[in-house]
Amino acid sequence: MTLQAQILKEDNQPKFAVISYKDYASLEELLRGFDSVEDLTDFLYLQKVKRENTEWVSHEEMKKELGLF
Repeated sequence: MTLQAQILKEDNQPKFAVISYKDYASLEELLRGFDSVEDLTDFLYLQKVKRENTEWVSHEEMKKELGLF
């Protein structure tokens, strides 16, 4: 999802972000799936790591590397 927001300022400082109701509903649904802010933070971190890693090994290969037969 690409979030587009209109930023409202007060005293030349960002005060509010106005988003479409569709985006709001999508965010609300996504956030409902997490029990805490920490869970959301972990999820976002894992997504970042997943995007940045281009080399993957299978579960079987990893077990061999770790000596877990």
